[in-house]
Amino acid sequence: MKSQIRHLLSELQQLSNRPWMRISSEIPPIVLAFRLLLLNYCCIKHSGIFTNDRDNLSGIINNISEKLHTRLFIFFSNQAQLETFFPSSLLEQLELEDLGFIRESLLNKKQSKQKGVFYTPKSIVSYMVHKSLDDISAHEDSGGTVPTILDPSCGCGIFLLNAFSELISRFPSINAQTILKNYIFGVDLDNEATEICRLLLVLRLLELCPSMACDLPDLSKNIQSGNSLISPEHLKNYRIADSSELHSYSYQQNFDCIIGNPPYGLSRDEQLSPVENAALKKIYDSYRCGKPNKYMLFMARAFELLKDNGICTLIVPNSWLGIRGGRRLRKFFLSNGALSHLDILHFPVFEGVSVETVIVSIRKTVKFDHVKLNHADDLKSLGNKAYTYIKNKSCLSTPGTIIPINWNSRSQKLLDTINTSCKPLNQMTSKFNALIALQVYATGKGNPPQTPDDVKNHVFHSSKKETLDDYPYIEGSDLKRYRIDWSGKYLKYGPWLAEYQPFERYNGCRILIREILAPMPYVIRCAAIDHPAFYNRSILHIIKGADGEAEDIYALLAILNSKTASEILMLLGQKSQRKLFPKIVNDDILNFPIPLCFESVKSKLANLA
Repeated sequence: MKSQIRHLLSELQQLSNRPWMRISSEIPPIVLAFRLLLLNYCCIKHSGIFTNDRDNLSGIINNISEKLHTRLFIFFSNQAQLETFFPSSLLEQLELEDLGFIRESLLNKKQSKQKGVFYTPKSIVSYMVHKSLDDISAHEDSGGTVPTILDPSCGCGIFLLNAFSELISRFPSINAQTILKNYIFGVDLDNEATEICRLLLVLRLLELCPSMACDLPDLSKNIQSGNSLISPEHLKNYRIADSSELHSYSYQQNFDCIIGNPPYGLSRDEQLSPVENAALKKIYDSYRCGKPNKYMLFMARAFELLKDNGICTLIVPNSWLGIRGGRRLRKFFLSNGALSHLDILHFPVFEGVSVETVIVSIRKTVKFDHVKLNHADDLKSLGNKAYTYIKNKSCLSTPGTIIPINWNSRSQKLLDTINTSCKPLNQMTSKFNALIALQVYATGKGNPPQTPDDVKNHVFHSSKKETLDDYPYIEGSDLKRYRIDWSGKYLKYGPWLAEYQPFERYNGCRILIREILAPMPYVIRCAAIDHPAFYNRSILHIIKGADGEAEDIYALLAILNSKTASEILMLLGQKSQRKLFPKIVNDDILNFPIPLCFESVKSKLANLA
């Protein structure tokens, strides 16, 4: 089916280039092409209901528009007849979820990146819905009642389509239209997507219950356009001026089950407008550290919108488990015992996108003293219930409130030793200062300001020493364990660099640490250097403090190059647990545990280096 859908996407692109598709100055031709696909789908799959006379296009569109409560197709009513641009055999095979995938695939890569929208595969959706409803029904207070379900970033409705079908299967004695009208809800910023979502849900009702064709429901109150993260109450309470950019939305109820794949937008790369960014900073100040990240804000908002005993299941980047920006949110969920379980997905979920994901299940009111971790290497192992258990207090005791993915039988003992017999490096500032290295190039920075050509051509680098300002330049790949294999490059040091830093930081005895990690058992690549040399942010460095000596540096070098240090970093590092380009960040170094007995053993350690 994948190849057929790719063919269909190609047909839609070609169709959008036809002159007659430019019938609206407001709606892009590719959007109209997709609407025409929807129209053809309705006519082919439900011909007995909508298309008594295929030559009367106006009548067909009026009939479909009236019965499905949609205005998506009015732009085609001036055509002489309804042409079938898509093979009937293919339309017959398409599922409603495929239409949502096709629509999202038509967004160009820039739009998808800006919106942070990635379409969730049906198999993942099915697992998330099924598990969420199982967890609700297993609760002793559920009483067998139909749960209300919300997707706060519903898009074209793939989660809601699956949830609707699942509810009908679980509650056969309840009228399907009653379930749809009273228990299925969605909100999205994309108005076009919400219209499509309503249409697809009604078509799902038609698929399951053809007898209801005479009285199909209007879902305009169930599926609405708006910003789930910002309500009129938020604007009032935080004294934020209303704006058309905010699209504030007011929920009228709380929900038993919240499920979905929230957008992954950041305040950079135009993913959040300045107005929305400023509003979200105020509203979610207690949950965030640093810049707002939409998916984390959706996690916080979803928890607020749950009923007591309700469950929220979201698929989000697994970086949330460690990065500094998620610390307050992790602490909130762990302190409140709200984290039920985590499915760590060790396989690619989104086609063509390198995002490592985790399915997070959060409960309201129900208190858990531990988090259950399930590692899934593929779809078959998803939900295998081979859980690893981590106590909340263990996570809360880590620097940065990390939730370790790589937890094993040795981890608790190691963490206990760290907490009782060590102190973080940042408490030894008289001996060590862990710093971020310089940025060499950036357009508009430096004195004089760098030009785009300066940046492109790396004008301050050379392969030989030409002036007194040229110093050895060390690249990340030059760093090995205990040694530096210098590649022979030089850097012209001076105020023309994008981020000019004091020369003293790049002279004297110090430790250089490669940012990108190596495979186990020695993931940290670091070496000592005692002569002038420069490097960029692909290398972190530790310089001597006011009371630091060379012996201190070499003793610390021996610690960092040990197997135990690598094990600690893989357990507690902010970005060390990911598969794609695992890193050590400066916070990891600042928080790195140093034995309390360091002074008494540093001579022996230094000799090892």
